[in-house]
Amino acid sequence: KTAVIMSGEYFKRKIHERVPYVPVFSIGPYIHYAKGIYSEEKIQEIKEKNGKTLLIFSPHSIESTKRKYDKKLFIDNVVKEYGSQFSSMWLCTYWTDLNDPVCQYAESIGIHVVTAGFRFDSKFSQRLKTVFEIADAIVCGDIGTFIPYALFLGKPVGRLDISNSYTNLEDQIHFDWEKEIQMTEDYQRFQRDFHLLFDKELRNNKSQRDWMNEVGGFSQIRDKDYLHTIYEISKDIWMTCDGDLEKYPEAVREVYSLYDKNFEFDKMSILKEAVGAYLY
Repeated sequence: KTAVIMSGEYFKRKIHERVPYVPVFSIGPYIHYAKGIYSEEKIQEIKEKNGKTLLIFSPHSIESTKRKYDKKLFIDNVVKEYGSQFSSMWLCTYWTDLNDPVCQYAESIGIHVVTAGFRFDSKFSQRLKTVFEIADAIVCGDIGTFIPYALFLGKPVGRLDISNSYTNLEDQIHFDWEKEIQMTEDYQRFQRDFHLLFDKELRNNKSQRDWMNEVGGFSQIRDKDYLHTIYEISKDIWMTCDGDLEKYPEAVREVYSLYDKNFEFDKMSILKEAVGAYLY
């Protein structure tokens, strides 16, 4: 209903199909703006201690839904496929799966278990970036937000098939309107492309990055001034509509006209980019 910050242009297009007046500010991969927890010296110390490290992202649960697949088999297949290529393996799991028996199993065969914690924790991206900084390559079983991060940070990515699985998304859909939004041709195409572009070979190539750019926003990185201006624009719209959501759409137009009148061309340009055709 109101302005949002997203990574890539894909989300802007999908949002504007339903609410064309909402400013959607694309800023690229969020991981770019996160500062890792450890110094470069500490990272190097850990890397020297661990040797070449493979970071495993198992398909994970979320707060409301448990992911179902043969988790032990997935871990076994990772070790079988990559065990001879790496000195150490880390399993990065979302916090909801930390008590899953697969974590104890992974530890029992020498895999170190790590987590970035809770996705809305202010330190989540910092922890995740630190784990990426230590890793030399990534392997996964399904699509996740870690893929654009890994590609952006230059990490080779591989995919191993998982058995007896269905996605979190399918399990969460309870209403027809949710299905209309989520289970679209775009979603199906994205799944197909993922399985075509990623296999057990660890790589990071232009085709993969081009495929992810629309969602990941690799070409949308912004500077500090741009990010501050986003908040100034959002504040101006809120002040203009006085917090009344019914007046919000028209307030977007009013603020744009005000920028034009006051020769605030930077704000005008950023708002125009975020809203597009609605202003005309």
